[in-house]
Amino acid sequence: MSRFVPSERFTFSVTLTEHSEVKRVGFYALKLPNGQWPAISGRLMKFFQTAPSRDIEEMNALAWSFGRGGDNYMKAERSYSGRLVELMKQWNSPMTATTAELVGVE
Repeated sequence: MSRFVPSERFTFSVTLTEHSEVKRVGFYALKLPNGQWPAISGRLMKFFQTAPSRDIEEMNALAWSFGRGGDNYMKAERSYSGRLVELMKQWNSPMTATTAELVGVE
């Protein structure tokens, strides 16, 4: 996870119960470079390979979700219709490192 989520600034989500208690927290790796994936299940890989994206600039994202009582999982998301990358940039959401940064090339 640490290789794909920017260390100084990162995107996360919090799910609250109806009583405003934290139910789960997810940490996102946004705009993963093609072919630069952490270890993921075959099901998530198939999702990235087959889910269409009609965005001008594609975004593949993974989230590591941690919930109460060990209810943890990884989820995949993909841009599909609109301008998700543009929106995330407007929100100042940090993107995953470039391919060169991930493989240690400057």
